[in-house]
Amino acid sequence: MGTFSKVFGRITCSASRGIFGGVAAQGSQAAVSFVLQIIAARMLGLEGLGRFAILYGVLLLVTALVSGFIGDTLTVLDRFDRHVRFTLQLWCVGLSFGAAIAAAFVVMMARFLTPIEAVAFSGAIAILS
Repeated sequence: MGTFSKVFGRITCSASRGIFGGVAAQGSQAAVSFVLQIIAARMLGLEGLGRFAILYGVLLLVTALVSGFIGDTLTVLDRFDRHVRFTLQLWCVGLSFGAAIAAAFVVMMARFLTPIEAVAFSGAIAILS
């Protein structure tokens, strides 16, 4: 076995472990999303499913934006510097609560949800993102 084969074999083996975790995470998220949509369709009807799909999409979008902002920053900056970590934690809290307030305001003004439902949705965004 040549040197190239040994090096390439090690890279392939170590990379496949990381790929499996990413694929498993995406697959489990898709499966849970599918099950939630089936439950929503059964319990809420078509109009309720449409409303659920929009709200669930907003929740996923906010979560992706916050985690992308924080995660991408951690790949560039020194994650072990306590000032960087503290600042990113502040940004995370600020983005989560800012998105929660904005989402509650928009769905309430569009009369998509009642004020109580909008506050509950806002709380879900703040907690889950």
